Amino acid sequence: SGLNSQSGEAGGSGQRYTWEVTLGGQSLLPNATLVAGAASVVYVFERPAKEYMVTLTEESVGRKGELHVRSITGMVMCKYVRREIRQLTSEDRKAYFEAMDVVAKTDMETGVETYGERFVNLQYMTKKHLYGDACTPYHSGNSFFTAHAAFTLQLDQALRLIEPTACTPYWDYTIDDNLYGHHWEKSVVWDD
Repeated sequence: SGLNSQSGEAGGSGQRYTWEVTLGGQSLLPNATLVAGAASVVYVFERPAKEYMVTLTEESVGRKGELHVRSITGMVMCKYVRREIRQLTSEDRKAYFEAMDVVAKTDMETGVETYGERFVNLQYMTKKHLYGDACTPYHSGNSFFTAHAAFTLQLDQALRLIEPTACTPYWDYTIDDNLYGHHWEKSVVWDD
């Protein structure tokens, strides 16, 4: 096929596995990392709403020395899943907060130069949210939900320029309301 691939041996079983990950016919696997000693590969899909093709090929030698080859190819769609903040793993939390730190501390010119034209910083997002000198129109009427969803999307796009796995979590305050009533400050979401 002419595509680059990665191979791994499955612990002395005589089987060899080869993985191919492609997007639009272009091999992307050089970005993947083989898990040592295992017949698996780790790859971070970085383009949401894109269809990747993943092929796994197994080669093994039969009892009489004959080569057996079988493969399977499937489509994988990259999707980001927004999770409740308490459901984040330590790695997810670290990725989010480190990327958010860059968004908060990087000026627009440096951010666009370093990360690309979709970069926005905290100052930009705050100014956009305040909508100039007047009070924000985004906290009343029909625009509340759609405007804030659009703001979050724009922020997430900037975060993923910095760290492809970052995604803004949501806070389900009804959990805390059920547990603590009006004393939400007791929630673990406020802990370090």
